[in-house]
Amino acid sequence: MASASAVLAADALTNDDVVQMVGLGLGEDLIIAKINQAPEVSFELEVNDLVGLREKGVSERIVQEMLTRSTATRPEPTAPAQQPTFSADGAPVGGYQ
Repeated sequence: MASASAVLAADALTNDDVVQMVGLGLGEDLIIAKINQAPEVSFELEVNDLVGLREKGVSERIVQEMLTRSTATRPEPTAPAQQPTFSADGAPVGGYQ
């Protein structure tokens, strides 16, 4: 089993990391702080995953924080880059220089 310091040093937090921290006896507040502090999270949170987390002893409060953080870190869809438009004489229009 990995030490607590090895789990807390990971870059992207996963379901397994959370389960491992719970199994090591780390408190809810510490686990939630780690969820919020992690530079990246990669949680699997479909219904079956949620059931599995609860069966492995992860509290509802921690699962809720995982859901919140996972939703907050989803990349926003970006609009396609606007291409410059040119007039008949070749000059840019629409604010392009």
